[in-house]
Amino acid sequence: TARPEVSPNQWVKLTQPLSDYSDDEALLLCQQSATEWVVWIPGYGEAIVHQSEFC
Repeated sequence: TARPEVSPNQWVKLTQPLSDYSDDEALLLCQQSATEWVVWIPGYGEAIVHQSEFC
């Protein structure tokens, strides 16, 4: 199934938190490549996440 379109300033749910202390949601900041996004995650900070990690 196709994933819904995502855009900057949108919150997305992650398949799993990046650390034991971080949230399982991320704020999309900007697209890094065709399949990766720069995100901000509460309790973690900035990260690069592949779209396959979105729920």
